[in-house]
Amino acid sequence: WKGLHIKQDSESSLSRLTYVSISHAGAPIQSQTGAALFLEDLHNRNEIEYVEVFGSLGDGVRIWGGEVNLKYISSTFVQDDAFEWDFGWIGNGLYWFAYGYGVYLLSDNSNDKAHLLEGRGNIGPNNRVSSPNLFQSTFIGGSCNVSANMPNNNIGVSIFF
Repeated sequence: WKGLHIKQDSESSLSRLTYVSISHAGAPIQSQTGAALFLEDLHNRNEIEYVEVFGSLGDGVRIWGGEVNLKYISSTFVQDDAFEWDFGWIGNGLYWFAYGYGVYLLSDNSNDKAHLLEGRGNIGPNNRVSSPNLFQSTFIGGSCNVSANMPNNNIGVSIFF
């Protein structure tokens, strides 16, 4: 299955996601990797706490834009990035945990790699660039699958500007 996708409908709406386990999600949709938990343009009044992602085929947690804060989030045994953000996310991550074991999704793009953290600097709404703060978090990586097709697949954290 694809996973959970939460998108901000209006400034007055409030999403609350607490004490949730998302397992074996992240199925690719139209040749793009999915995410077990996809948060799109959520403001900081939303509550995302105590969420576990386990065994995603794509990203564990993907955050596109917004100001949402995430507390007590675990992303383990995912086949793409444990945590990925882009398009102007300026929230906070507190008590995150990621365990990666060096698996990546196979695709036609030989530059695809799995990271524990992947942040990108694409401009989002309101002309913002992502600049989140991460606090008291643990990221554990295993060996990466280095092969002839992907000789540089040994990066745990990747930040693009």
